[in-house]
Amino acid sequence: MSAKLDPPRRYAALTMVRDEDVFLKIWVDYYAKAFGAENLYIIDHNSARLPVADQVGPGPNILRMPIDDPVPDRGPEDRPFDP
Repeated sequence: MSAKLDPPRRYAALTMVRDEDVFLKIWVDYYAKAFGAENLYIIDHNSARLPVADQVGPGPNILRMPIDDPVPDRGPEDRPFDP
């Protein structure tokens, strides 16, 4: 009787960012240790300040999602439900 081997499992981590320049590098460093940088996917929601690729270096997969008609965030008055 032969043992049936299950196929190896595949994992990935995914995040979406826009103009993130603090926590993205921390996220990449943390999840690259768990899954490998080649299994990280970053959806860049049209960042304007600093290109995502410049922050994370080679390895993660970066998908850029353009914004056709962005709505400007003018401050807390535009976010009445924020604490």
